[in-house]
Amino acid sequence: MIAIELTSRCNNKCQMCPYRLGGENPDLGDMDFELFKKIVDENPSDEICLFNRGEPFLYPKIYEAIKYVCAKGQKAIVSTNGILIDPIRYERSIDRASLVISLPAGDRETYKKITKTDNFNKVKENIERLQNSGIELYIKMVRQPENEGQEEELKKFCNDVKVVDDSNGKNVHGYTDCSQPDVCPTWDFNGKKKVCCRAGSDYDWDKNYNLAKQRKLPICQNCNIR
Repeated sequence: MIAIELTSRCNNKCQMCPYRLGGENPDLGDMDFELFKKIVDENPSDEICLFNRGEPFLYPKIYEAIKYVCAKGQKAIVSTNGILIDPIRYERSIDRASLVISLPAGDRETYKKITKTDNFNKVKENIERLQNSGIELYIKMVRQPENEGQEEELKKFCNDVKVVDDSNGKNVHGYTDCSQPDVCPTWDFNGKKKVCCRAGSDYDWDKNYNLAKQRKLPICQNCNIR
């Protein structure tokens, strides 16, 4: 698996997002589409994640990117907040694709607190339309104090809900190593290969690989992913 950051821009400000913990992200931009195709062509992988720091459906050629990956016989995985997706256009663009919609709340008021936006009803509507199309889709809710007990609310209109622990925070599991540099190398929108999906553009894969494997980078201190 590899991950490609089509854009680092986002239209939400979710409090649990690792890219917002250090303040606003100054490194904003979109990947050139020819650069995207070059990375896909030169790094064959069974699965390609078309997301990283930003919201992929802000990318002007997101549907073309999904089609390009699928046309090569690879599986495209897209994680989104579900606000901007066009259900009909998405259905037409996929062949071998999996969609993950991150919905951190089961009601509108909790959603507003967590994301700092008022798009709960729009996301709910898109989920309901996509589920009726039969595409591969699941809803992810990051567990946090504000949404405690709301999994059942999500299940009232979501067919497949996965609740995951917040990956931010100290290394509570006591991990001494990390597999992410090997499991999911990531390219930022400038085409720079990063050491992991949580890393900023300054964490170059070649320079930081060994330190990342040993969890000795500053970003490793607030990560529960192995």
